[in-house]
Amino acid sequence: MHSCMADLQALLGREKETVEWLRNKTATIGNLHELYLSADNALLRFRKQFGMSVQLTWPVTHESGGGRILWLYVGGLIEWRKGVINASYFLCVAADVSGGSKKHVLRKYHFDYAAPVGTRNRPHPVFHLQYPGTLSSELAPELDDGHMDAYFEEPRVFCSPMSLALVMHMAFWEFPDECTDRVRKDGYWLNSILTRDQQCMWLPFHRKCVTLMNNRKILLDAAYGI
Repeated sequence: MHSCMADLQALLGREKETVEWLRNKTATIGNLHELYLSADNALLRFRKQFGMSVQLTWPVTHESGGGRILWLYVGGLIEWRKGVINASYFLCVAADVSGGSKKHVLRKYHFDYAAPVGTRNRPHPVFHLQYPGTLSSELAPELDDGHMDAYFEEPRVFCSPMSLALVMHMAFWEFPDECTDRVRKDGYWLNSILTRDQQCMWLPFHRKCVTLMNNRKILLDAAYGI
């Protein structure tokens, strides 16, 4: 139990550092004012001991879509529930609708950590990608995803563990512009924030994957917690 709580506090500390750095970095980038405001607000959402619930958002001009303005949402939920860490991150892409009160969701992905098989009814990968996943209660009043059949939860696709910074970096690559490039190419972002998360999350994960395969284990079976 003590080890799990220490892991939770370390994870929360890394994510808070990520949000603080993004808040400070985007404070001086005029076209990322929405990202600055959402990062500033997100810092208030870190619960002191047991978790976090944050959403970061910013607009981008989608050049291949004829210059259409899209809204990106990246966020995460970390909870301590029944002695287990539950962590979920998401990337959502939405667009304004003429005459509509809500933005129309175009894509929505969840990157989840699910507790091992003993704590749930049916097996699925401990680390998995899910499409589309459900909206958070904070975003439901702002976004319309009724066309996406969010109730349908399968398949859950085995993937590497993610963090807030790793999902943000992927979004910066997929939807680039001059302003987010200043974040993506920043030395501290690359050498401290992203390198830290790779070392803490991806390195041990992929080492375990290699060990399992070297021992002639079926990696997908292991991914399902079997």
